[in-house]
Amino acid sequence: TREFAAMAGLMRRPGFEDLEPIPQDDGPDPVVQIKYSDDFRETMDLFRAVLKATEYSKRALSLTSQVIDLNPANYTAWQYRRRCLEALGSDLREELRFTEATAYENPKNYQIWFHRRAIVERLGDPSAELPFVSNVLIEDAKNYHAWSYRQWVLTFFGPSHPDLWAAELSSMHNALLVDHFNNSAWNHRWFVVSRTERLADPAVTLRECEYALDWIDKAPNNESPWAYLRGLMRVNESQGIPRDQGGESQGEGQGGWGWRFRSFPSIKERLVARRALASEAKGEAKGEAKGEAPCVPCLALLLEALEDEAVAEEADQSLAEAKAVIQELIVADPVRAPYWKFRLQGLQCARE
Repeated sequence: TREFAAMAGLMRRPGFEDLEPIPQDDGPDPVVQIKYSDDFRETMDLFRAVLKATEYSKRALSLTSQVIDLNPANYTAWQYRRRCLEALGSDLREELRFTEATAYENPKNYQIWFHRRAIVERLGDPSAELPFVSNVLIEDAKNYHAWSYRQWVLTFFGPSHPDLWAAELSSMHNALLVDHFNNSAWNHRWFVVSRTERLADPAVTLRECEYALDWIDKAPNNESPWAYLRGLMRVNESQGIPRDQGGESQGEGQGGWGWRFRSFPSIKERLVARRALASEAKGEAKGEAKGEAPCVPCLALLLEALEDEAVAEEADQSLAEAKAVIQELIVADPVRAPYWKFRLQGLQCARE
């Protein structure tokens, strides 16, 4: 049979006649052997022979592509391929095309993305990378590997290619137009803004807050823009936030974390208005089967603003409002009711 002939060394793949295939060693008494196809077994037997001979040739490079085609997650094949490329002085742009084709078929494979990174690093030219990543994200807008690679390209090549950052915010806006629940796009917007602008600049903060609030108006219970807004209001001193913007709020413990609501009173006002809007809608719907549910992310963020005021300024009214908000959260968010009760207990203890 084909299998017996390959194992006995009586069959040789064209171009590899001089190599003695090395069968996989499963030991004398293998348990639950994997039923490999003949093609897979023959290819891997030859690959082991090439590895043993440390042969960096065109046929070895070609063999790695066959191994990768059979198992794209074979990191040994990818590593050996890079060594062959280096030894042969191969056309790395051609290799980018190979990687691109493989990535479209296996977009969530660690080894492919690492390999492309290594090739682009050697080339020193990132010009094709952002369009490539954008194409991958069309198929899966939340592909972690693609987003991570995009951020690596910007971080690694950004200092020498500042133009790479130019269209990132508009690209993220377009991504949100397609799907405003895309938390990956929100995360990337934060990545871009925090590395190209100063979050300590009040104008930048207000612009980004308004951007998030505009999206919140479209879908009030979309947690992604709420998380973005929370990040803008809660920033660490290490990011250059001065003390007068809340860098060392008394309510945040160690590490220089603090809330910035007192420096941006308009944000709290928007939260209060949205809470009132939900309350009014609920009141108008009394007697009907359903009213508008309270916006849990809004209440949760408003709680932080009120608690910060209550603790830092010893404001009794803010303390009372914070307690009222927690009571609303206990009802509106029953899954986390024990947590909100814990927060209520902590708030009561803070003023005793």
